[in-house]
Amino acid sequence: MRRDPFGVRPLYFAETPAGVVWSQSIWDLLERSGVPRALEPSAVAAFLCGVLGSEASLFRGIRRVPPGHALSVEDGRPRLRRHWMAPEPASAAVINLTREQAGAELLRRLRASVGQWRLPSACAQSGGLDSGVLLALMAEVAPRPLAVTQADDFTDGDELAGAHRLAEHCGAALEVLTIREEDLPDHLEATVLACQEPIWNGRAVARHLFFRAARRAGVTALLSGVGADETLWGNPPALLDLPERAEAERAIAETVLTPEARGSLPAERSNTERIPEEVLARSRQVVLSHVLPDSTLPPECRTASAEGIAVHLPYLSDAVAAFALGLPLSWQIAGVTGKRLLREAARGLVPEEIRRAPKRPRLAPSGGRGTRARARWHDLYAAWLTKARLAPLEVIDPGRVRRLLGRHRIAPASDDEGRDALLLRLVSMAILRGLDRNGRITPAGPEPNAHLTDA
Repeated sequence: MRRDPFGVRPLYFAETPAGVVWSQSIWDLLERSGVPRALEPSAVAAFLCGVLGSEASLFRGIRRVPPGHALSVEDGRPRLRRHWMAPEPASAAVINLTREQAGAELLRRLRASVGQWRLPSACAQSGGLDSGVLLALMAEVAPRPLAVTQADDFTDGDELAGAHRLAEHCGAALEVLTIREEDLPDHLEATVLACQEPIWNGRAVARHLFFRAARRAGVTALLSGVGADETLWGNPPALLDLPERAEAERAIAETVLTPEARGSLPAERSNTERIPEEVLARSRQVVLSHVLPDSTLPPECRTASAEGIAVHLPYLSDAVAAFALGLPLSWQIAGVTGKRLLREAARGLVPEEIRRAPKRPRLAPSGGRGTRARARWHDLYAAWLTKARLAPLEVIDPGRVRRLLGRHRIAPASDDEGRDALLLRLVSMAILRGLDRNGRITPAGPEPNAHLTDA
């Protein structure tokens, strides 16, 4: 059994008395393997602090096949082997090309990926460069293609305006699907079930609701621009900041761990002076091996699948990704702007203002931005993060979580996004821990009147 290079589809396995059992679904694996449903305390602590190994899962007795690896069974024991390695920049595939030729080749491969297999029924439109290029390529072979975009009350509005502009430019029909931030908490459980992994941002729930609305509108397959940032150096400033953000997230996560759990974590790396090129290279490796498969792709692919929609990711197709990852860094980044080659190749395909627009993160604050939404998130956090639900995790100090919740109640969303993301991860794990073998919450829902108390 092989897992694809970027972890688009999960693959879990467990050793049982009857042999090695594997599945793309945690719930199916729990059912067939007979492994008791329990989270591994050391994995919980490692996950919260960003140091969970690529083979480890949160569930005791269950392991993951890392992206780009194959699982085999030899003498009754599981064996993992790497079957794919990302090419080094300036690889043999591009060494004899000029930058202009490389841009044309990138576009040719994207065009082939968009048209292969079957043409998706619609293009998920974010209003930006990545999905805009896909819509333009789709329009070359599909008269008046359908674009579907998300309208919400937690982004700046540029996304919707860009989607309208791109639809007009490409001659596409545009379907606008409206998502309200205050509705997100009601659908958190369903999203965690679909992802089979903890989530850290409300955008994952919004994406789930987007796919649900798209399916109701008759969409069965979607082109998605996810993967362009990771393969084409889409956000250099974020890559440069990644080590500091990881250290900050670990620091706040350690505040809710028990002393024993903190003591069992691996030592932090020394914060020595960093060379930008080396930071970019190391950070992208982290993104490709951990952030993309564990955080970015589950809301995009698994929630879509749960709603009956097949997602096609041209930027992560074998031909496009292997070529993109082999491009020289200087062809990809100009100053602090990424995706240089794609921007140059897209001249004439998309409106100039979109081709030149800087990268903007499109997230939904974990604890809510608006007053009403924030209050609803707080109620959900308080209901799920009870002492009774945290105790089985074994490594969490309930009193420290209560104090963190108190700050969430009175602080604005911009005060500490790391705190809000940690609370959402904790709730996600409480939900995962509270599922039966059929993926149902047991007992049904949070305890209505439970409140955290100091241990």
